[in-house]
Parts: sequence; structure tokens; C-alpha cells
Amino acid sequence: MEKSQNISSIRNFADPYIQISGSTTILKIAEGWNNSIYQIGDEYLVKTPLNHKGEDQMILEIRVSRFLQGKISAPIPSFLHYGKMDDGNFAALYRKIDGVNITNKEYGRQEDRIKPDCLEKDEKLKFFRSISEISIEIMSISNEGMPEVAIRDGKTIIKHYMDMLRLARENIFNLIDRNSESRIEEYFGNTLKPEVFNFNPCFIHGDLGGWNILYDRQAMKISGLLDWGNASLSDFALDYSELVYDYGDEFSAVFMDYMKQKGIKHDPGFLKRSAFYVNIAGIIDALYGIETGNNAYIKHGLEEIEMIF
Repeated sequence: MEKSQNISSIRNFADPYIQISGSTTILKIAEGWNNSIYQIGDEYLVKTPLNHKGEDQMILEIRVSRFLQGKISAPIPSFLHYGKMDDGNFAALYRKIDGVNITNKEYGRQEDRIKPDCLEKDEKLKFFRSISEISIEIMSISNEGMPEVAIRDGKTIIKHYMDMLRLARENIFNLIDRNSESRIEEYFGNTLKPEVFNFNPCFIHGDLGGWNILYDRQAMKISGLLDWGNASLSDFALDYSELVYDYGDEFSAVFMDYMKQKGIKHDPGFLKRSAFYVNIAGIIDALYGIETGNNAYIKHGLEEIEMIF
């Protein structure tokens, strides 16, 4: 019953703007950590938050998407309408960007994603180079006219991950062996130092993995960048690490070569921070699973922790 009420609310929310016929299907196609996505027919999507954090992220995404239009070479969602539905929940309507996710991670629907190794070698390298170019475009965006976003400098990030370590002690350490506990403690202690996190904050996407990158296989080009609700002025190593987490060393080699060609130098702590962000992904997943009661995330997170630590 709850599902049909939600579908009805989405239909009522979107109909004044796109004139939905009675035969048009509305299907839930994805559910992330903080939002659900519904597809209306073949052309439109509605995003609805699952919690207050999701609502805050959606409002930020709408503002950031407006600001970014025309500022990077990849298309981004353009929102047609946003506001409250008749059930009181917030929602945003936008036109679907066609494409598939190029990702090694199992996020979203199987039919909407392919692994990078499914591409021919030259096409895969071209894709990696395109992502490298776009990630540099993002970090180079001027602050002028930018909507208010969070500013996370090195000191702020160190505190965030020290808090995460505390949560890991309270919730994860009883699920792993003592050797892993010691290695995690040592790794955090050796990495979370001011000299390592000495960087100049720049604009970042905040969740720039393949699960948020759309690719047009026919045109062989990136067709869209999604989900800007985590955008901030922060550490570019975060965006880079998400791409390395998804695509591995092969992408890293292409990215570093592109940086060298453009004469762009990273700060001394960049690679150490990037490795840290990649290596603690399992801790993040496990904590999310524990917080939400999602056993799949707990299992996946613990498997990654065992592999890394």
C-alpha cells in the first residue's frame, strides 16, 4: 500500500510539468544511501530523499547543478521542478540522461552498468583520459558565484576520521580479529597528521565513482555526471581516490600521465591521503550497514577490512 501511495504522489507531483498519460509507467529504479530514484516513462526521473540528510543533499545538488551548467564538458542533470509532494515528502524532477555506468562496483541495476574491461583497450584508455580531464575541470572551477557549500580543510578532515575511528572501535572491532584492530589503529595514527593533510581546498564532486558517471557507448563519450549532493570545497584527493577505488591502477597511470602532460603537480601528501581514502572504504561501508541494519553492507565492509588490514 505504501508503494502505491508513493507512486501516486510522484505522478501528481510531476504531471503538471510533463503531462503524464494514464498508461505511463512509474518505476523505482534505484535506492542509494540517502535517496530513491523513480523513472517516469523513458524520459524523466524523480529523486526522493530517504531521510533529512538526503533532503539536504538534494537541495544542495539542485543549487550546485544550476551553478555548474556550462562550466564543465560533461552534461549534468537539469532540474525541472522541486518541492513537496502531496504526501509531504520532498522531491525533484529532471530529464533522464541516457548512458550506462562504467563501474566495477555493484551499485544500481545490472542492466544499467558495465565493467571497464568490457570496453576495447583503446576505448577504455580514452574513457579514463576523459574522466581525468573532467576531474581536473571540476577542481579548477572558480568560487565566484558558487552556492554555499561545506568547506573541509585538513584539520576538519582529520577530526572527521578520528571520529570514524572511535565509531569503528565501538561497533566494528568486536567483529574483527585483534591483529586487524591493531593495524587499523596504527594506520590511522600514521596517516592522520597535519603534514599529510596540508592541502588547499578546491571544488570537488564528493562521490566521483563510476556509479555516478554515465557513458554513451555508441558515441564513445561521457554523457553525464550525476549526484552532486556531496559537493564541497575540500580535498581533491577524495575525488581521485573514488576513481582509483573503482578503476584501480590502470586508471591511476592514465590520470598521472595526464597531470604530467598538463604540468599539474599534486601536493606532497596527495598520494598518501588518496591511499587512505581507498583503504578505509570497507570501514565506511561496515559502519553504514551497522547504522542502517543493512547486512549486505556489513558483510561487504568486513570483507574489505579483512583484505586490507
